[in-house]
Amino acid sequence: MELIKKLKEYWWLLTIVCTIIGGIWSICWGFMKKNEEILDSIKTTQQMSLKSVIWNDEIPIAERASACDVYLSNGYNSLTKKECEVIIEKGVEQGIF
Repeated sequence: MELIKKLKEYWWLLTIVCTIIGGIWSICWGFMKKNEEILDSIKTTQQMSLKSVIWNDEIPIAERASACDVYLSNGYNSLTKKECEVIIEKGVEQGIF
């Protein structure tokens, strides 16, 4: 009879510990998921900002070329990559680079 009481005590302790660990895991998972969403949002914002600088003809060529370097080093590849090549050619023609 006393053995059953001890097992019952340990059973509740084990259940409580597992519940606490599960709760902590759930909270951490939620934070990690939210962090991923924030990082994706920042990456998209950065890409759009760089594109805005690259495609804006009113910004000096040197700054546009610098934005191209960052854009291409991040691995973005699109029609903007071709615009970067045009910007670099313009910079070479103007003697900026």
